[in-house]
Amino acid sequence: TQYGAAAIVEAALNQIPGGIAGIVTGALEALAMGYAVGELVWGAQGQLSEVRWHDPRRWQFVSDDYGNIVELQLRDHGLYFPREAFVVYSYQARYGNPYGESDLMGAYRPWSQKDLVQRMWLSALDRFGAPIPVATVPLTWTQSEVDSLSSLLAKLQNESALVVTNDVELSTALQEGRVEPARAFHVASEWLDTQIARAILGQDLTTNGTGGSYALAKVHQDVLNQWIAALRTDLAE
Repeated sequence: TQYGAAAIVEAALNQIPGGIAGIVTGALEALAMGYAVGELVWGAQGQLSEVRWHDPRRWQFVSDDYGNIVELQLRDHGLYFPREAFVVYSYQARYGNPYGESDLMGAYRPWSQKDLVQRMWLSALDRFGAPIPVATVPLTWTQSEVDSLSSLLAKLQNESALVVTNDVELSTALQEGRVEPARAFHVASEWLDTQIARAILGQDLTTNGTGGSYALAKVHQDVLNQWIAALRTDLAE
């Protein structure tokens, strides 16, 4: 019967290393790469003994005149293998494209922008992270004395102590507006995190941990559940 055949297939899949969960985990590589390639390894008794997942970037598909995959080519060795020897999962395969489309394609732009923002943030922290030291010196000081003290103050961040005479007053000038640019970097970074989450999961409220109304949270959770259900259906097919 149909149920008996399903039970036999399920038992066969569960007895291989990793079981069904291992097969699904390997297939989910397609979310990042666009497609996943698993080699079917058969035992001496003709039973499926393993699904060996390969780096999909090493494989190229060979199609017939109708767009059906008939062979897989190992790029770095130029070897060809029959389609029946592999299980291929194409994620978001549009218009018959067997290579699918990675979720990372939609997340690439905010990811690259976040990388730039973080570089700028670190540069700003290096420049404005510590207050500027200010020294008030007597008018009788010579220019060479002033230059010498200025050189010492410029290295103050890397020094643990500084000795001056009692007629020199040291203070720090924390420029107004320093906090606001730092907040701007933080806001930009969080906003880009939200765009990355939306590109991959279709929503962001279930991952960013911020507050919100119950109705909004339910909508975001429903979107996530629908995304998971669609992925499960796609994998099952």
